[in-house]
Amino acid sequence: PVPGYGNAGYAGVSWANPTFFADASTHAVDPSGAAFIAGTARLSSDTLACNFCLTRFLPDGTLDPAFNASGPAPGTLPLIIPDEGYPVRVLTRPDGRPVIVGTIRTASPVENLVLASINLDGTLDQRFGDPATPGIGRYDLDGNTASSDYTVDAAMRPSGQIVVLAQVQGALGFRIAVAQFVDDSVFAVGFE
Repeated sequence: PVPGYGNAGYAGVSWANPTFFADASTHAVDPSGAAFIAGTARLSSDTLACNFCLTRFLPDGTLDPAFNASGPAPGTLPLIIPDEGYPVRVLTRPDGRPVIVGTIRTASPVENLVLASINLDGTLDQRFGDPATPGIGRYDLDGNTASSDYTVDAAMRPSGQIVVLAQVQGALGFRIAVAQFVDDSVFAVGFE
């Protein structure tokens, strides 16, 4: 552990109180050196605390008090995206804004990609996603509502475009797909 970072070299957070279950599944470091950690938390086996929890630690290991400052736990955004889901990757844009890329299960047993873009103050980016759910976009890659699209991995291009690797399971079996999104979460027409 690095002396002077967090508490004796460690930094931690509780996403729910009391926590029945918490899973940190991905992290990223932004250009300033701040770290984002994303995962899920439950209050009980059937009560979700957040399925896309996101915490921002400053470079010294303290919670960022300006991130979701008006929320119940500054430093953490307890995002609940309707339906079951989980983050696979948290990315940071060149300006430091985080994007969570994951998988969400719809009402039927079909899964789709989900992207959530967050501003540095911990609010959802209103320019991103579906107009009905600003800041959050859901995507069915092959247009077949009976198939499932699972996020496998994701990366951020230096230009800020998001590239997602996914597995599509449907009538044609399993296929691998790569999708690219521009800043407003619209599919990019072509690759750079």
